[in-house]
Amino acid sequence: MAKKALLGVKKLAQDKYGVELKFNTTVSKVDRNSATTTSGVTFNANHVVVAAGAYSAELFDDNPTAKRLEVEYYSFKDTSGLPAGIIELSDSGMEYYGVLDGPNLDHFKMGDFSQRNFKNMLDYFKRRMPSKLDSICHTHPCYFTMVDTGEFQYKTGNNGVHYAYGFNGTGFKFMPLHGKIVYDGLIKKTDEKYIPLRFRAKL
Repeated sequence: MAKKALLGVKKLAQDKYGVELKFNTTVSKVDRNSATTTSGVTFNANHVVVAAGAYSAELFDDNPTAKRLEVEYYSFKDTSGLPAGIIELSDSGMEYYGVLDGPNLDHFKMGDFSQRNFKNMLDYFKRRMPSKLDSICHTHPCYFTMVDTGEFQYKTGNNGVHYAYGFNGTGFKFMPLHGKIVYDGLIKKTDEKYIPLRFRAKL
């Protein structure tokens, strides 16, 4: 459902507002009113917003609490018998998270929030779902940025660029809301109620 919702937002942005989406394009420089790509093309705007997802932690030297986490996706040849979701805290302090995913529920997104560790996850599967161990056919990583409070973060930097980050693995599900908060709170400065208190002074 989240994917369908995002596709709907994308279509609305393109059809109603004329948004032009650039994929596989690396931005090398941003300032208050422009963004420049590594190919030398500069895009000018009234405002620039950076939402760098899993790479946000690399943008802020003043926020050591923002860190990038890596969770692994495991695809199974057969997902029958797997639970719809798992949240488990182990005695050793590991926090496991898993959920059926994919358009046909043919993926099981599974990992631990401490690190991306294949051996640890294989050991987990051996203990908790041994009949599915041989059914794993594909893995790929999922990256996201966490902050210590678990709150979404919004701020305007000294360079006038607006930032939205620290979405704790749920950013894409709240994407339209993030846009509204950035516009109302950082750009128009008319509504700050969703911005964490410690960041309001930086508007």
